[in-house]
Amino acid sequence: RGPDGYQLPGAAPAAPAPDAAIARALRRELLSISIGGTLVVLKTPTGHGNALAIELDRMRMQGVLGTIAGDDTVFLAATTPAAARRIAKELRSLAQIA
Repeated sequence: RGPDGYQLPGAAPAAPAPDAAIARALRRELLSISIGGTLVVLKTPTGHGNALAIELDRMRMQGVLGTIAGDDTVFLAATTPAAARRIAKELRSLAQIA
């Protein structure tokens, strides 16, 4: 028995799909998304900015130059304003927020 339930000895634990992991993190930690030019600004509860930024970096989204995390805010730098809008739309969809 392991953290993910019962499994055969020697069996590798099933890794969650990347989209499932980021979707879970977004639903748990994302409060709002705003766009300003090529910047996507993500608001989180206090203390959750770094955790969300780590998950976003693991996603390696197309059009993302990088992230900067604060205590309750993540700045995501996009390559173009159109890329920022697409990224925000994708993150909203994964987080299931309007």
